[in-house]
Amino acid sequence: MAAGQSDPLPSLTMFLYVIALLPSLAIAALAHELTHVVAARAVGAESAQIKWFRRRESWVSLTLIVDYDFGRPVGDWRHRIVGLSPLLCGLAIAVGVLIVNGVPSFSPGMIVLAASWAMYTVTGGLEDYRV
Repeated sequence: MAAGQSDPLPSLTMFLYVIALLPSLAIAALAHELTHVVAARAVGAESAQIKWFRRRESWVSLTLIVDYDFGRPVGDWRHRIVGLSPLLCGLAIAVGVLIVNGVPSFSPGMIVLAASWAMYTVTGGLEDYRV
């Protein structure tokens, strides 16, 4: 390579990491909602399902919402466990990784992983965190 020219490989590598970020965030969002379903089933929900679309007045949006029924009031402890389950699981995963591997080194792949972990752990409505 001639002097003064930059290597195109780092920009291609960064582009590939950005491309990898999008599906990893989608998988993290789906895993977040599936954690709600598993937690609802674990604490005795009569039914638990993911609603994929939310119909508005004039349009339909792609929304992942978990619908579960305990046959009890919303303030019941089961609702709190289901709402907090991705947060608790995400924190347990982070603590486990830190105990086993220590603090990870900085890399573009780690940024993708950290963004996916954050999407899994803390996404959702504020009603999930109301106690």
